[in-house]
Amino acid sequence: WLDAKGVAYTVIEQDKATGKCRDSAAERGVSLKQIVKSLVFADPEGRFVHCLLPGHLQVDEKKLAAVAGGECTMLESDALLETTGARVGEVHPFVRGVTRRLLDRRVTLNSVVSFNTGDMTKGLVVELAGFMKALEGQVSVHDIARGEDGEEVDDLAAELGVPRHDAKFLLETEGALGYYTAWLLE
Repeated sequence: WLDAKGVAYTVIEQDKATGKCRDSAAERGVSLKQIVKSLVFADPEGRFVHCLLPGHLQVDEKKLAAVAGGECTMLESDALLETTGARVGEVHPFVRGVTRRLLDRRVTLNSVVSFNTGDMTKGLVVELAGFMKALEGQVSVHDIARGEDGEEVDDLAAELGVPRHDAKFLLETEGALGYYTAWLLE
């Protein structure tokens, strides 16, 4: 897929198979935040929603429901294999069988990202611009993830270049982040 889009990448042959993001990051020599985790959910209509997010975060089910139009359910291993042809830990950003791809906005904070190839002993490292080019027309960017307590605040503060207390206010005050972002873009 990357070759067809003219995207340069580096193949990392891992010493051992990895199914966890933390292990994959260590094997590939990248940070956990640079790992692109792939999770597949079924939306209320039974369509398959592919969520792509940094390896250190989890899907926030409330945020996902707001974007997907209702509560979503993560696919169990048998349904995942039947739908995508991939087992748990083998799902990559370009897996087949999904209706919609959602990319968490925090992935775009990296200059380089890494993901698996469907083979748990190989990973790819790609510049963000190339990754986005390969996903062009197939993905929309949203805020669909959450971190550990305080991690989301730290990430937003770094992203916006604001003090931590301001980032916390923006996250905790309904509508404030959207208003602030729109104000920045004016």
